[in-house]
Amino acid sequence: MHRSTLLIAATATSSLINIAHADIYGADVFSAAFGSIDSADASWTSVGGTGVGMNGLAYNANDDIFYGVNAGTSMVYTIDPSTGQATSLGDRLNYNNVNGLAYDLNTDTLYATDNNTNDLMFVDLANGRSNRIATIGGGISEIEGLAFNANTSTLYGLSQVSSALVEIDTCDPRMMFFEKD
Repeated sequence: MHRSTLLIAATATSSLINIAHADIYGADVFSAAFGSIDSADASWTSVGGTGVGMNGLAYNANDDIFYGVNAGTSMVYTIDPSTGQATSLGDRLNYNNVNGLAYDLNTDTLYATDNNTNDLMFVDLANGRSNRIATIGGGISEIEGLAFNANTSTLYGLSQVSSALVEIDTCDPRMMFFEKD
């Protein structure tokens, strides 16, 4: 089953939306709960606990896999959507405050951002290791939310500190494009 996704970033939760079926999945960073959110009334149905709070979520529709990242453990996890249980991909990331996570369906790339260094990286899905691409520039810091639009091959970042939604050039993350109202 393939799901079209869009990341919704919020202070305590990250959510994924299935546009075709209006399924929304989320993880609460404080309670470590994974669940579904009703698109009609925003009610929460817990699927189960992940075991660790997730600071960011991403969905791989190519392989029907949810990914989550925990800033405290510096690890990326897969999440079983039927139980909520998280399983580490392996090694710790080389960063200490990873929050943003987005999956590029076109290149099978899992992107992540670190709030302390402002680095954009990709995560090796075979072992969970981070691979630095570059430091994000443009005067924006602490990209806490990421989303990838597979139709336009555009990576978006959300900075709570700067109150900005930006496009990030994955070839040269020093180049930022601000979204207009």
